[in-house]
Amino acid sequence: MKNGICPKCNGREIYHTSSKRNMQEAVALTHGVFSKGAIPNKYVCARCGYLEYYLPVQEHIDLLRENWERVS
Repeated sequence: MKNGICPKCNGREIYHTSSKRNMQEAVALTHGVFSKGAIPNKYVCARCGYLEYYLPVQEHIDLLRENWERVS
């Protein structure tokens, strides 16, 4: 969706935000009470409602690799 095209419906009315106003959308990257969180960039298709989140900081992706289970 970063390219402005929805992968689900091929819609081209895509909206984006990386706002930190809504902190409850933070992704917990590590486990525990003091887990580190990241604010993802969000993309949504106005045609079908499909939503994608992306982590924009490589350090956050690296923490995710260390602390989450990989799907096999």
